Amino acid sequence: MSGFFQNTIDAFKVLPLALKLAPLWMVLVFLGEGLQHYVEIQMGMFDNPEAFKARQGDHIRLAFGILKAILVVLTAFCIPLALNKHFQYFAPKNLIKKLVLYRPDRSFGYLISLLVLCGPLMWIHFKLNELAMTNAFKNTILTLDSAVVALIGLALGVTFWAGLAKPHLSNETPAHAPS
Repeated sequence: MSGFFQNTIDAFKVLPLALKLAPLWMVLVFLGEGLQHYVEIQMGMFDNPEAFKARQGDHIRLAFGILKAILVVLTAFCIPLALNKHFQYFAPKNLIKKLVLYRPDRSFGYLISLLVLCGPLMWIHFKLNELAMTNAFKNTILTLDSAVVALIGLALGVTFWAGLAKPHLSNETPAHAPS
């Protein structure tokens, strides 16, 4: 049962370090989300909720949304690489397969970590978008929202690292992780 929660504990332990090791990825996600918001503002999507719903499936908006999603996913994979390099761990091949087959407690713990770390951030993300509708400070609110999305990328990265690449946190920094 401790494996369920160990992933979350490990992820919280490395959050500050991950932010220090991968600031460029955070900036890229921030810019990707900001660019999508810029396009949405130019399209008039934040004028009122009806305008947002009417243009929600616009191809241009979706293209920028896909760019942002790619940046979030890349961040989620590059943060574990930066953490592995810092701790001098060399992740075994087929991490996902090994996790699911040999460490099911950690795979379920990964899902719990996603809910604990990303759930509140996703809620804030959606609430900020709602708040930006017809608000005079929509640019400030959407800038803050871009920072929240960057934090979501960070949270995905540290939970991925803690659940899939990191067997345990300790004072030791072994040359390679056990396979």
